[in-house]
Amino acid sequence: MEAVAQRDPLIKKAVARLIELSADEKTRLLYEAREKERMDMESREDSARTEGAEQERAIWQCVVADKDSRIAELEAQLMKLKKQIATQARQS
Repeated sequence: MEAVAQRDPLIKKAVARLIELSADEKTRLLYEAREKERMDMESREDSARTEGAEQERAIWQCVVADKDSRIAELEAQLMKLKKQIATQARQS
């Protein structure tokens, strides 16, 4: 790990920070608590996004179903009008 750290300044800084945090038990525990909270927050945000996407999908399914229903109603009305026109044409 030290060899890699010597080649990359960012990794070197991270290793130094890791050593620093590991040296002090209280600091390490605080860091772990912050990391746990950060991961929990990310998990809650992911869940909220997933739930929002599912709700949006359900709404669109209702919209499509409503449109399909309305189209079916209009087609039925159109067929009824066509029959009426055909009946009137035969009577004329």
